[in-house]
Amino acid sequence: MRESEKKEKKESGTKLDVTKSDILGFFYRYPIRAIPVIEKKKIIGILLKDTLTARTSTLSELNVPMKKVISEHLIPVDTQKDYHALQNLLQNFKKVETIPALDQQGRLSATLSKSDLICLWEDLPRMYELEWKRLFDGFLYPVIITNEKGCIEYTNHAFSDIVIVGRGRKIQGKLLTDVLPCIPLMQDTPVVGQPVVIDGENFVCDVMPMSHGASGVVYLIRASNT
Repeated sequence: MRESEKKEKKESGTKLDVTKSDILGFFYRYPIRAIPVIEKKKIIGILLKDTLTARTSTLSELNVPMKKVISEHLIPVDTQKDYHALQNLLQNFKKVETIPALDQQGRLSATLSKSDLICLWEDLPRMYELEWKRLFDGFLYPVIITNEKGCIEYTNHAFSDIVIVGRGRKIQGKLLTDVLPCIPLMQDTPVVGQPVVIDGENFVCDVMPMSHGASGVVYLIRASNT
């Protein structure tokens, strides 16, 4: 690197080499347990706080370069199959509204909301079919999927446990607005963090489109105090 480039980076406050210490800094600035690593707008793996801190006990280990951090600590992710990794990332949103995403050089690539994360994860073939059921069945917060006409195609177990609608009646195939008149509908852009009252309880709703041949919409509902 030319001396002028080094001087420019120094003046801009950008470090020349990212180390494990820098990565741990993200975990201390954000109360989170996992950070996604992105390449070409796709999640290729995750870094876990517990793994990084467990193997960091000396100053020399803090100065390990990002390349070695990736080779030793990155957990590769197959977004078509590894739903446990996605749930690991979604646990972050219990305390924060956005999480950092890094590139393989350890630089901040993006800050992701829950909706951003789901959209990134979903951006692969086959995720909109039976894979959705496997993905959302174990989630702790309610999930609704509608088709292009706005009719309910899927609700997970948390929806039945937390949102008292339907009263034992079958709601699959019904218009979402008939079941939940207060739900925010997506127009041209995704809806993020929209307050909504359901059965007298306060919730926050994120709404995003599906892709790759699917024309439905995903609704993620969480308590407003989480």
